[in-house]
Amino acid sequence: MSDVIASTSTSTSNTLPISTEEMLKALAGEIRENVRVSGSNISTTKNGLFKLPSGEEVEELEGVIVTYRFRNTFYSKPYKAGDFTPPDCWAFGVQNNDTLVPHPHVASAKCSTCGACHNNQFGSSRTGSGKACQNQIWLALMYPDLNVGADIYTLKVSATAIKQVQNHLLRMTERYQHPICTISRFTVDSSSGYNRISVALQGANPLFAQHLNYLDEATRLLEAEPLTQALDTVSTVKDSGRGVRLQ
Repeated sequence: MSDVIASTSTSTSNTLPISTEEMLKALAGEIRENVRVSGSNISTTKNGLFKLPSGEEVEELEGVIVTYRFRNTFYSKPYKAGDFTPPDCWAFGVQNNDTLVPHPHVASAKCSTCGACHNNQFGSSRTGSGKACQNQIWLALMYPDLNVGADIYTLKVSATAIKQVQNHLLRMTERYQHPICTISRFTVDSSSGYNRISVALQGANPLFAQHLNYLDEATRLLEAEPLTQALDTVSTVKDSGRGVRLQ
């Protein structure tokens, strides 16, 4: 696919031929399908539930955190439903959000470090006192019981819950060496008008050695560049759900 993109980028016109546009749409469809198969997103709904890739809505989740990545994402234009435009700048890593640096593939980084960037400061948002740059922590989750399934799921935690999740990860490393050695329980608090994910220790993971076999795949999933991520949509649903364990 990279050869196709390279061949079209040399055109002197901003308008792609119809055949090329249709081909890119088909390739985008393949990317969307591959992304969903290899690592489907778990999203939250407006009424404080988790939405699983199957479409089921649940009140809580139990799963194994295989690995994590802090992520910063900046869009120069406001969000528009159905627009899969990649971000203008992004960064990810195991360090916290302020210590990250723009990805090498970012064409026009606004600053050499995220911590010093204007878009990563409170008050830079177009709509309020928040940041123009979106700070998140992404978690790669798996079923505690791999006999049920070996899928890897992505849970994207927003800025309002980063500190709580970060503290959870630190506690797990102090008690169990690595979060993969534990089973975590996730809930959503929407009482303040917005969703805030909470996480707590559920217990030890007796199958952590098996989950370690998926660490490289989970890492590749969380470090995928926004070209493919931008093609995946997050939907919201209504009504109530019941708790579920990823087991």
